[in-house]
Amino acid sequence: MIGEFYSGYFNFAVPLWLLTGWFILRLDVKKYEDAGLRKEMKVSRILGWLNLVVGALLLIGAWVIRIFV
Repeated sequence: MIGEFYSGYFNFAVPLWLLTGWFILRLDVKKYEDAGLRKEMKVSRILGWLNLVVGALLLIGAWVIRIFV
């Protein structure tokens, strides 16, 4: 059912969510912290974690669908 309408971009989207979240947390947060930009640092930290959580949820969801459906 679900596999019939699979578009193929999912294999690229999940690593992009995970990598962008990791890069935001490692690079942007550090630069904003060094520059003393506290608001930007907080927003970058939230967006980085959001990207990681969304990527992880998509990965887990795809795994669950493959196993149980």
